[in-house]
Amino acid sequence: MLNVAVFFGGRSCEHDVSVITGVQTMANLCAVKYKTTPIYMKDGAFYTGERLKDVSFFEKPNMKKCTKLWLIDGAFYSRVKNVFVKKFTPDVALVCCHGGEGENGVLQGLLEYNGIPYTSAGVLQSSLCMDKVLSKQLVDGLMLNTVPEISFLRADYLKNTKDVLRHVTTFLDYPMIVKPASLGSSIGIRRADNQQELKDAIEIAIKFDRKIIVESALSDFTELNCAVFSDGKDVFVSEVERPVGWNDFLSFDDKYLSENKTSGNKREFPAKISEEIRDEVRETSKRIYTDLDMSGVIRIDYLLSSENKLFVNEINTVPGSMAFYLFEPSGITFSDLLDRITEGALRAFSEKKKSRLQYDSSVIKNFASGGGSKRLQK
Repeated sequence: MLNVAVFFGGRSCEHDVSVITGVQTMANLCAVKYKTTPIYMKDGAFYTGERLKDVSFFEKPNMKKCTKLWLIDGAFYSRVKNVFVKKFTPDVALVCCHGGEGENGVLQGLLEYNGIPYTSAGVLQSSLCMDKVLSKQLVDGLMLNTVPEISFLRADYLKNTKDVLRHVTTFLDYPMIVKPASLGSSIGIRRADNQQELKDAIEIAIKFDRKIIVESALSDFTELNCAVFSDGKDVFVSEVERPVGWNDFLSFDDKYLSENKTSGNKREFPAKISEEIRDEVRETSKRIYTDLDMSGVIRIDYLLSSENKLFVNEINTVPGSMAFYLFEPSGITFSDLLDRITEGALRAFSEKKKSRLQYDSSVIKNFASGGGSKRLQK
């Protein structure tokens, strides 16, 4: 039986969504195959406890009822009277964090340093895809379409507001979409149809991030979603989904709070699109996954123009609910998905261990004895 640590929470505007994904994931892990331990990330600390498996606990969380943990040399410890006591050693980490240090590569780096296999994209891929500006540059490098954009820093905007607005409007036409560069779940996003709305949208976005991205807004488009995962041997691509019943962009409330089935949380699945577009979305998704050396499960969001031109919008390296629902028509249940990405994490870790991380040399001895150059060249 494998010891699985399920990570969720973290310092992120998407914290609450991550809690739901984490609880859903723990409920769908096979109890025969896995011993599941929740690892809740709160204010830079780790906590565990059976209460963390119940979503209702988080309505009014009392962390005094949970056990605080420390990750030391690949194992989790609690502290009893200033003495660290080993609690358990995870065989694999199942990452269910959205945004913040749980998705931007920080947690992934900590897990790598501690020699713990994990189910999400790697350190590099996580950090790059969290930043919408850098991820679009990656996609551009793959010769795929993205909508035109301009980015700038909050500090520059506050210092030279007129210059930044002039720069944006020189290169982009209205309407525009203004976004925090490193946030998900549509938080802080606004549409701008004129300069006053542009200023208002930027004022909102800079509350959430130090970097802002402004994109050309398509006037007539369809949003499409597609997910991909690997078990370490094969790559699996989901069916294509189309969110419907909303305007401009899918807001946070549309995604998570709407109870009206005719509103934003309605979706068309499978999407009613031509076979040609469906194949293009699925083939592009697989190419992005493989060319960027992804792992775990990702969801890619697309914009399809009225001229049937496909634009890559965003790459989500830890999608909500692990995007399990996109694979169900293929006969892959939530539990199956978790099994396969866990297998993929273990295979990827085994592959990494095949690479030599040390190289024996006499450089230190030679330098200490006064030989060789006094300036190191790399």
